Amino acid sequence: MTVPKPPLSPLDFHAKQAKLFSDHLDGLRDDSTVVLKAHLLIEEMCRDFCSGAVANPAHLRNARFSFNHVVKLTRALCPMESGNFEYIWTVISQLTAMRNQLAHELEPDGLTFESHRISIIDSVSRRQAVGGSDEPAERLAGALSFVLGALSAWLAVSMAMLRDKESGLSPSEHVHELGLLSLPPDQ
Repeated sequence: MTVPKPPLSPLDFHAKQAKLFSDHLDGLRDDSTVVLKAHLLIEEMCRDFCSGAVANPAHLRNARFSFNHVVKLTRALCPMESGNFEYIWTVISQLTAMRNQLAHELEPDGLTFESHRISIIDSVSRRQAVGGSDEPAERLAGALSFVLGALSAWLAVSMAMLRDKESGLSPSEHVHELGLLSLPPDQ
């Protein structure tokens, strides 16, 4: 009988995600790999969060949830509304459409794929400069890296809030406590 691993702490969760992003997204130069890797990273992150957010994570270990189920469960378990992070879910939806095109169409529609890419980069560009190369795949990878980092931080704060319900700390105080940003806590 295998002993189940305890859920990750919020900081360990965030550190694990950062390492995975670095290991699997850095230096990618083709659309297919960027889309497939980012989609897998989001799924892994959401599954880790869900396991850390419930009282009995062993019941989730062998569950055969689809990607869509895992994302909806993640959203349902978060103790704070998406608010300024709502764009993340839109990007995830667009990324999923791109992934499904690659996985289920022998010759994906290039215009639809490109419109999703432009929309993802534009959505992120409104929040953060998407620098780097003029190569479309590298710009997409940069935008998705930003989204992955933002989602990881938001889920780490959510995890801390779930574990420390009695503290009465605000989300920004949890961010400060976790050291995710170098900002003073709210007064």
